[in-house]
Amino acid sequence: MARAEAYVQERVAAVPEGSSALDRLRAAIEGHGLDLSVLRMLILGALNWAIEWYRPGMLSASEVARHATTMICEGITARR
Repeated sequence: MARAEAYVQERVAAVPEGSSALDRLRAAIEGHGLDLSVLRMLILGALNWAIEWYRPGMLSASEVARHATTMICEGITARR
């Protein structure tokens, strides 16, 4: 497990400075050996389902969006 994590971190670190978050995310996904199209469909499915569970008052829509963005963009590339 630690070796796989190190490999992903190397892939992300190899992305040129100034690259977009999407480029870093793509490098992490490919480093994990994940299929980008499957990941895209899972993310879209989760985001589309938010309309079913979201209720005003729990969090603002902006807070939910911030949480989703953080989980999508940083969760897979998080360094421990």
